Amino acid sequence: MAAHLLFVILIAILKVALLAFIIGGVAAIVIRTRSRSRANRGDPNWMSRGQPSNEASAHWAMPSTPLTE
Repeated sequence: MAAHLLFVILIAILKVALLAFIIGGVAAIVIRTRSRSRANRGDPNWMSRGQPSNEASAHWAMPSTPLTE
């Protein structure tokens, strides 16, 4: 009987610890994402959607000088 009660208490503690770990991880990801988003607001190459504009894409990565013939 006492072993069963101890097992139930242990499982409850593990559930609380797992829940705290998940909540803490999600909070850390959200905080880091928001701070990076705020840091990029002043960058003109960073659009409001959160993705780089065409100046930063691989499609527009051509040199500005003309190629030799």
